[in-house]
Amino acid sequence: MKILLTISMFLFSYLTFSQSIAYKQINIIEVDEKTDEVIKEYNTGYYMEFIVGDTLVKYQLQDHTGGIIEKIDYKITQKETIDETYVISMKFEDEIYELLIPFDKKEKISLNSNGVTKIIYGKSQKIKD
Repeated sequence: MKILLTISMFLFSYLTFSQSIAYKQINIIEVDEKTDEVIKEYNTGYYMEFIVGDTLVKYQLQDHTGGIIEKIDYKITQKETIDETYVISMKFEDEIYELLIPFDKKEKISLNSNGVTKIIYGKSQKIKD
């Protein structure tokens, strides 16, 4: 039983680590989920990170000098794996969000909320909090 718990904790720690990701030279495409129309497309040299913990997803956007532009702590409501993608349901200020992180770090991640999907991609790296 101890071995099973140890393996489970190791696996969970690995999943949490592998879900933490940071981006530089970010490209973002905002798409309307109902019509599949591109609402906005932009790129930036900012530094963006998502650190996924047990109960929170810590999101931070910094400028090139390290100044914090935006910082949000999303409360996790559910974590699951669907078709080789981590699906993290979360809440911030009574709004529901969904963060989709593919197993393959070369693929794009997305943040869904209120009928709009933000597709986020660029030069990425794994990070550890």
